[in-house]
Amino acid sequence: MKRLSRALSCALLTLCLTACSGSGKIVSFSWFVDEIPSNLDPLMAQTSAEVIACKHLYTGLYQLDEAGVPQPGCASGHQLSADGRTYTFTIRPDLYYRTSRGDVSSYAITAEDFVFAFQRMFRPETHSPYANIFSGILHSTQVLNGQMPETALGVSAPDDHTLVIQLSAPDKSFLEKLTLPGAMPCDEEYFESTDGTYGLSKKTSLSNGDFYLYNWTDGGLFLRRKAQGDLVNNLRLVTNTSPVGTPPTQLVENEKCNAALDTGTSPTSLQQQIYSNTTWCLRFSGNGVFANDPLRLALTSAALDIPLPKDTALYGPTEGIIPDGVRLEAMDYRDRVGSTVPQPGDGDALWQQALTQIQAAELKGLSLLVPEEADRTFVQTLNGTWQQRYGIFLNVETVDAKTFASRLAHNDFTVALAPVQLTVSDPSLLLGSLRDTLPVQAQVDSVALWDNAVQQTGGARLDALAGLESFLADNGYVVSLYRQNARLLIDPHVSGLGFDPFGPVLDVRFAHYSD
Repeated sequence: MKRLSRALSCALLTLCLTACSGSGKIVSFSWFVDEIPSNLDPLMAQTSAEVIACKHLYTGLYQLDEAGVPQPGCASGHQLSADGRTYTFTIRPDLYYRTSRGDVSSYAITAEDFVFAFQRMFRPETHSPYANIFSGILHSTQVLNGQMPETALGVSAPDDHTLVIQLSAPDKSFLEKLTLPGAMPCDEEYFESTDGTYGLSKKTSLSNGDFYLYNWTDGGLFLRRKAQGDLVNNLRLVTNTSPVGTPPTQLVENEKCNAALDTGTSPTSLQQQIYSNTTWCLRFSGNGVFANDPLRLALTSAALDIPLPKDTALYGPTEGIIPDGVRLEAMDYRDRVGSTVPQPGDGDALWQQALTQIQAAELKGLSLLVPEEADRTFVQTLNGTWQQRYGIFLNVETVDAKTFASRLAHNDFTVALAPVQLTVSDPSLLLGSLRDTLPVQAQVDSVALWDNAVQQTGGARLDALAGLESFLADNGYVVSLYRQNARLLIDPHVSGLGFDPFGPVLDVRFAHYSD
């Protein structure tokens, strides 16, 4: 990376300080997060708070406009080859990173920064969650597996202002993917200078987005930009210090925050957006007695016969593990693949088959793990149905959300009623994480499905992901039962707020606050 001369750097610094210190009121937007981000390396952004922060701190080759359409960002435009596999981007001149407080740095942004960012993504030791999403880049799988050097990756920079990205197959959603945090630029010289602490503190972070890093403490992450009328210029990602149990409606009405997620259905005068990113699923560990296929499928058959929870405003039917509304490869996932809810067959026959393969003693002392937020009536009905039909009764073990997540992650359960939540609009991340929890043999049995899902593009990729989703359901490992609706409550003074429920991710770049 070429660095600026000392004189030019000082001149640009003066200009930036003058621009950023101009008069103008602070227009704040506060959003409660479960945890303050601990990492601002966009290549590693996974939690909702990290993604929100990186979406505002960084700009990639393209960025989403107010309507969610990709528009040129660091690139002024691109050319696409006739076969749809080679993108040639023109990088804008005079782009520079900023340090905390909005100061211009001496690091200019060039095409080589994107080459290095993608090479980092596919280094095995990076473990970037975006490697799967960008697996369509030529030779990416071979580089990730150590079969080729990172220089063989299909990303190159003929000069400082030209970037070439080669794909293994056409990808209609590639420009949209380039707006994700994983596709942000990274200066190699600066990265190496941080000695393994890149993005972990104000001193070791650079940004180039609409906002800059103003402050980062145990109490919150604070992002700013130049004041411009009633446009939000102060994004506050903070923890909720209100009394436990304070309703989200009250938090927004009392101006503790400007928007909040709510799973309630009570009437409100606040703006609201209804969505669903959570599917309640029956999950079997596949270990011990539940390594028996007919047993899992017998319990699955009975569970699928149970009516939905009575609150129809909060719960509804589902067509699979992946919720409705997910778009991938420029297509609606569920519209493309249809329902993947399993049809296990005659539960009674499956139960009798299971009894010929297991010992009755193995069915004693089993427990059903559920989180505190689970619908109690449904849990009781589920357990009662199993007892009535098969004479099997599980001890219900109710735990808090943190303990529940830890137990699932460590496979410390036999059966669980679990909320499965999609955190990004890409089913491969969720399905891949669920596959990773399967017994070893099931992982082996599904390896071809997984490899196909991450290597394909277009409609073929959606079909391959549906194959993996069906494998999880048809074999009784993860079975979708019903969806849970939620709503985003918004301060009535706020307009232009962007919201992606799969995260969830807020975008305040176009948000206004009017008194």
